Amino acid sequence: MGSSMNEHNKSSNQKSGFWNTLPGILTGIAGIISAVTALIVGLNQAGLIGASHTTSPPKPADPNQPTDQKASVEDSTENSIPEPHKSQSVVRSSPTQFMRDYYAKINEDRIGEAWGYLTPNFQGNSSSNYSDFYNWWNRVDEVQVQDVSVISQDNERAIVEGRTSYLVSNELREEAPQQFTLVWNENLDNWLIDSRVKL
Repeated sequence: MGSSMNEHNKSSNQKSGFWNTLPGILTGIAGIISAVTALIVGLNQAGLIGASHTTSPPKPADPNQPTDQKASVEDSTENSIPEPHKSQSVVRSSPTQFMRDYYAKINEDRIGEAWGYLTPNFQGNSSSNYSDFYNWWNRVDEVQVQDVSVISQDNERAIVEGRTSYLVSNELREEAPQQFTLVWNENLDNWLIDSRVKL
């Protein structure tokens, strides 16, 4: 019985002996540090610790900016609203290029897109509907733009004069000069044809 007890004590001393050595102690400390670090990271990500201590330092004040935040918002709002008496130059695409693009759509058999270059007002007031518009331009083999010039233009409206000829069934037909009124469409960021008058 005494010998079996000695064997038991010897066996337990061998098992616990590793933790009494330097590698065992270092392994135990490393395990504790890892567990504490994981706990701190988890609590920080959950927002339970560290949230109130992570504020960044305030930026230095700009002497050109008002110190009152409300005044700063009011000033920026006032500066963003254009004053009515100030003239503003707005860059618009060329009305003459728009007219050339309109006829190019027809030459490329993109008649539906050309219809979209007309305002709803012009589409509704013209004597033809889309079907008539399509059938007419579908007969035309080619539109030749002889001349396009701007008569007047502002930010919202342009008056353009143009001369064209049509090639229909290999016969060239000269058209009388026409005057087009174009209006600017903010949504499309392009001109649209609003009316047409033969001169």
